[in-house]
Amino acid sequence: MKHLKSYKLFENLNIKKLTEEEVTKILQENCKKFLENAWDYEESWIYRVDANKGDAMLINPKMSDSPRISSNSPTNFHNILISNLDSWRGWPRRNKSLSCASGARGHASSWTRDTKTYVLVPFDTSKVATCDRSDFWESFGKIPQKRRWMSGSSRPSIANYISELIRDLGHTKWGKTRERNIETGIWYDKIDYDAMDYNWDKLKSFLEGAQMTDALIDKYFKVGRVLVWDSNKNLLENLNFILDPVRNKFKLGDVLDTMKIYSEIDGDDENPSRASLESWIEDECILITPELLVSILMKIKS
Repeated sequence: MKHLKSYKLFENLNIKKLTEEEVTKILQENCKKFLENAWDYEESWIYRVDANKGDAMLINPKMSDSPRISSNSPTNFHNILISNLDSWRGWPRRNKSLSCASGARGHASSWTRDTKTYVLVPFDTSKVATCDRSDFWESFGKIPQKRRWMSGSSRPSIANYISELIRDLGHTKWGKTRERNIETGIWYDKIDYDAMDYNWDKLKSFLEGAQMTDALIDKYFKVGRVLVWDSNKNLLENLNFILDPVRNKFKLGDVLDTMKIYSEIDGDDENPSRASLESWIEDECILITPELLVSILMKIKS
């Protein structure tokens, strides 16, 4: 548990704090799959480290009125692209989701000191998407394996792959800039939501009309010795294929499916990127501290 990654909840998300009585009722009415299997998969619960907002809360990520932004990426192209590609239709949208992970999740964040570890309990009807690696960025094993796009891993980063592609096509103005608050002296990200990496209509139009040279096709669509490019399709349609979630071994399921996937993780894998898995969810869920959850489960059991 000490290796869980920290996140930050949308500041404008409508979070409803829950009492023990309220969260117990919601669990019994909407989270029956979890309750029925909680003890069998106790080592495979879904976790999220976040700002301390109490012991239990109800969240519906897709109701956020602004998109989820990756705080560690200079651009947002990969988020908006994966959230809108046809091959990803029916999957939780990255830009409207909460990220979560198995208990062995690596990395740490220093954006705030006041954090808590929560168990994330999806509703029975909620869908959870899961990578085959500990980080979403490194979960696209079917794109060209170029070292220039890697960031300390054996796999290229989808963020680097897409950002460099857009740059090579001649677009160099990003939608995120750094500004300093004069009063506090703190640097922060200023987001231009009308920029192409935050506006799907603009990005879609750009990719549909982009002219790909033979050199660019070879660079971005030659995987090993195989050219994964259909000359009868435009760039957006070809990206739709090469980034297909099933092709790249992503999994989609409910809470029980996700816990089963987590239960198969080899925590002793020497490759840290395989020793834990990242997931994300845009549907209703509960965040609850492990201590309170165990207490409730014990009371229900008795």
